[in-house]
Amino acid sequence: MLQRAAQLVHDTLQADFTKVLEYEPKRGHLLVRAGAGWPDGVVGETEVPDGADSHGAYTIRVLHPVVVRDIAREARFEMAPVLHELGVVSGASVLIGAEGAPPFGVLEADMRTARVFTSHDLDFLQSIANVIAATVERGHHERRLDEFVFLVSHELRNPLTSVTGFSRRLQRRALAEGRDEVDIEELQLIRDESQRMARTIELLLDMARLERRERGEVVREPVALMQLLRQTVAVARERYPSVTFHLADPNIDIAIDSDGDRLGRILANVVDNAAKYSVLRPEVHVTVRARDGFLDVGVQDACGGLPEDRIERLFDRFVRGDTPGRSRGMGIGLYVSRRLAASIDAEIEVENVPDGCRFTIRLPRAG
Repeated sequence: MLQRAAQLVHDTLQADFTKVLEYEPKRGHLLVRAGAGWPDGVVGETEVPDGADSHGAYTIRVLHPVVVRDIAREARFEMAPVLHELGVVSGASVLIGAEGAPPFGVLEADMRTARVFTSHDLDFLQSIANVIAATVERGHHERRLDEFVFLVSHELRNPLTSVTGFSRRLQRRALAEGRDEVDIEELQLIRDESQRMARTIELLLDMARLERRERGEVVREPVALMQLLRQTVAVARERYPSVTFHLADPNIDIAIDSDGDRLGRILANVVDNAAKYSVLRPEVHVTVRARDGFLDVGVQDACGGLPEDRIERLFDRFVRGDTPGRSRGMGIGLYVSRRLAASIDAEIEVENVPDGCRFTIRLPRAG
């Protein structure tokens, strides 16, 4: 994002050089994080002490736009040696930062000619700086949200496990004692809902770990794909007894080189999603097909199809494929699945088919 912003300013203002300086007060300098037009060794490496008399450091101190009309006559601060070496004559800088918050840094444009930066030029620079500031601030909020989700989900997991275990024990006791059927159904409801909440918490934890990059290393090993699919479908049948699952089993074990735990989570999420949204008919079809050195696992539901604009956003975070008569889930299962798929060099696609949607998980074969 920073590099795109620097390039946009470079192209729009026809500047010779542009840069985004990130202010790092704890380290006492400004770092050139992005830029356009610079020789190798400047972007990502050059640091300017925040106490130095430089264009960027001066902008941080005065907290408003700074224009240099002629570098040779500039008396407020010293220009960096690299600017002299490159023949820079004039420049303009603006502050990057949300109002009332510590500044993120400085956006600067430099010219080899004497240029008079107009108010329109400065307004454009400031508008780009404001977009950068808003994007950075949103990133900070999202990181804090991810940390909150991780902590809350982690704290809820253990108590919920206890609830699930106790409800299972009470249900067995009620059956053994010949208790009233209503009591048994209510205990089953408690068990089902606690298991659903447990799955949601696991998804939230997966999402938080992905955002925090705490999923750990990918462990590649031979994985028996059909065995994993049979296990996935068996769990889904128990979870959704009213849904019919069709697994086109070629009755052979197809070995792939992958991370079994991550692939298992992907398959479980996609099959679970198909079962939840098959509202036209309670059916889910799972197939495997070899194609161009890959294996395509197809999961087809009977959701009635989705609008094209929703199809395009289905793997975004908190986007749900709601269909008439059914609106469950938080919209994170498919988001997590695509992120996990990318980590094991797999792909997930979705398309409308008659009466529903088909998800295709494309996996590289072993060897």
